[in-house]
Amino acid sequence: MKSDKVEEEINRELALEIASDTIQRNDFHLKMANNRVKKAIKNLKKQQIKHTSTEY
Repeated sequence: MKSDKVEEEINRELALEIASDTIQRNDFHLKMANNRVKKAIKNLKKQQIKHTSTEY
């Protein structure tokens, strides 16, 4: 009976650790993706400026 409670607590703590690691990993990947999107937007703006300046 007592060992079941201990095992439940250990499992709960392990689950929390795994969830925390997963959140940190996802956060990292989201930041990387966000940086790629920002770079892409910057490049598109540069291209747009080049195209509009050569039209005149």
